Amino acid sequence: QGQIVLRTEAGVQSLDAETGKRRWFTPITDLQPHALVDEQSILIARKVPKPDDKKPAIQLAWLDPVTGNERAATLLPALTDGLPRLGV
Repeated sequence: QGQIVLRTEAGVQSLDAETGKRRWFTPITDLQPHALVDEQSILIARKVPKPDDKKPAIQLAWLDPVTGNERAATLLPALTDGLPRLGV
């Protein structure tokens, strides 16, 4: 029941590790290149518009690894790094 999680130009997708068939695809605009993946969650960073500023804010979002559905998200308006790197 293994899967391969990939970042694409248009979002995140999961492929069956044995057959290579797509399990799910989640479109994400302005997805940043770094993510964290484990058996319980996929943590991604994306840029979202700030209503009171021309510069976008970074938002973290947690995706369900089984369905690709977004479980939760939090905005990080004080983060000024335009390309956050998740992990250590």
